[in-house]
Amino acid sequence: MREHGDRLLFVVRAVVIASLALAFVRGVVFKRIETGDEGVNGTMALNMCRSLELAVRPSYIPGGSEDWAGHDLPGIGNTPFHSALLALGGCPLGGRPEAMGLVSFAALAATLLFTYRLVALWERRAALLTTLLLAISPTVLWQFRLLEMEPVLVAWGMAGTYWIARGELSGGRWHSLLGGACLGLGFLTKLWLVAPFLLASLGLLATVRLQRRRLALGAVALIAAGFLGTASLHLVFVALRSPADVPLWLTQVYFAPFLGQSIGGSKMDGAGVPPGWVHPFWYYPAILYREHFFLVPLLLSALPALKRRAHATAGLLATIGLGLASLIPLSLPAIKESLYILGLLPFLYALAGLGVSALLSGEGTPGPSGGLERRALLIAGLFSAAAVLLIGAAHARGLKRDDLTPVYVGVHALGVGGAWLLAYAAARLDGARAIELAGGLCALSLAGFGAYDFTTPQPPYKEISELLRPYTEPLPPGRESFISPQYKVLQLYLLRNGRYWQSFYTALHPEALEASITSGEHCAFVLGPEEHEDPRLAQLERQLELHAVELSAGLPEGAWGAFRVFVNRACRREGAKGLSLVVPWPDAQGAGDGRGTQP
Repeated sequence: MREHGDRLLFVVRAVVIASLALAFVRGVVFKRIETGDEGVNGTMALNMCRSLELAVRPSYIPGGSEDWAGHDLPGIGNTPFHSALLALGGCPLGGRPEAMGLVSFAALAATLLFTYRLVALWERRAALLTTLLLAISPTVLWQFRLLEMEPVLVAWGMAGTYWIARGELSGGRWHSLLGGACLGLGFLTKLWLVAPFLLASLGLLATVRLQRRRLALGAVALIAAGFLGTASLHLVFVALRSPADVPLWLTQVYFAPFLGQSIGGSKMDGAGVPPGWVHPFWYYPAILYREHFFLVPLLLSALPALKRRAHATAGLLATIGLGLASLIPLSLPAIKESLYILGLLPFLYALAGLGVSALLSGEGTPGPSGGLERRALLIAGLFSAAAVLLIGAAHARGLKRDDLTPVYVGVHALGVGGAWLLAYAAARLDGARAIELAGGLCALSLAGFGAYDFTTPQPPYKEISELLRPYTEPLPPGRESFISPQYKVLQLYLLRNGRYWQSFYTALHPEALEASITSGEHCAFVLGPEEHEDPRLAQLERQLELHAVELSAGLPEGAWGAFRVFVNRACRREGAKGLSLVVPWPDAQGAGDGRGTQP
């Protein structure tokens, strides 16, 4: 048995190192901004690099906004703690997004560490298997490379849950205080989304105290003291720097979902927001299945065996159970986003890790010809067939890359099949061969995810920003200087203010757009694939061809055509003494070498 444990430890270490190396290369070295929220968070961080005032009154408008209380604060909806961390990571290295990516990478490493340590308080093998599953999950690897608040929140939450569990099991009071402090930092990161970790910690506390028949007043007081001590740091900072803003933060951010104010107040009923943000109650369970389908055979096959382990791991099972039960309150608001339930994943994977551990122990398996492996085969086969058929049909109806693709269908089938192989082998093979098979499947999983990730084309916003920088850099950061899809991504790369062609909140009417093009109000224009398909913008595209210079030839091969980049002929540089300087223009072929002159 010790030999099997050493072999499993070697496999887990190798997989975690490979997974973290892939995460570092893709999320730090070759980091690309992929979502609008990343652009917002990064822009707020760069603003903080320039001025402490923009740390007190954070703004997602480059250079700050004139109407902070009416424009920025209601739209931000969260504390600036995460952006401050991004600033600490990015400012010393020139505000580069790659440097900011270190924050999410550190969050991934911390989440793996504290998830392992939490489960290991009860069962080391289950902890190793939980870490193994987390390290090869494509969704985990993708979401933890985003410059988003949720990965950092999960890291703080898992750290807090672990220290509280350790304090309960070892009797260390300072552990409970430290655990509460970590949960407070999680609250400071994204407020009420810390709920899974709070519920999990309360479930753990109640279960352990019931088993020991002891009151938990002292531990609760220490946890509360640690929590309030760190969760209030932002309000203390604001009170010292700008006391008049404290009521605004309390009403429009901290308690907005309960008071109905700001964008946070509309999350419950979805009023006044784009319809695409609103989802039904069952949306989160569907997301969990869609993105973590390969856990299903492991969970279903091993749940009977877990019943016999309930007493020995009661505290852990209570932690997992209440952590997963937070799915219910999180599903109540009408506005939903898949990242909002990132905090459930450590608990979901911990349950799967316990399941795999039970299978490796042969629990519930009467022998080589027992029925467990046949049930696993049947369940996995049904899930694989249903998934391939349903997802294939969905793709045939025209779902985009961000939803489901043929690649996803293949990964789904292989993932469920691989999960079944692991369960099947655990029930029939000896421990050494089962661990070898698990290691091989993990290696294939990481290789497949890496190959897919590095070969999937990315929107060329980084390259577009390099084309536009000479023309937008002389303009004031806060001036609305360009129109583009995913304009918040370009705002971060350029640190210049922009907007989208049409949005739920504001719209430029065709006549206003034409006036903007001819007058030079906006310096740059970017058209993406969706804009080409919009008949309302067809006439405007022709206007751009007449009144602007196209820089699209400077885009990477394959992006030219899908994206078109224009710079207004009326766009000029302002010199140091207010002189109007002509911007270098591309040559007649649009090569973008700067040797041409403005027509």
